[in-house]
Amino acid sequence: MEGHTVGLLWDAGKVPLGNHVVRGVAAYTLIATEFSYDQTCAVSSEERWVAPLKDRKEMKTSKVIIADLRSWGDISFSMGTCEP
Repeated sequence: MEGHTVGLLWDAGKVPLGNHVVRGVAAYTLIATEFSYDQTCAVSSEERWVAPLKDRKEMKTSKVIIADLRSWGDISFSMGTCEP
């Protein structure tokens, strides 16, 4: 049954509306599992979630990926820093 699901998602990705839906689901899955609202990080808010990047220990700031959650299907990603 798994092969049928993958085939369905593959076919949906070829159609513009299906592609939009698949990308939206993938983005929200990524955000739900890797990003969070970090109240200790100034660039984070309820609409801007962050995920830390691994970096060298001698760096004074922590690099993060920022996900701006504007609305369903309207998500943008950027890089930023959080002060320790």
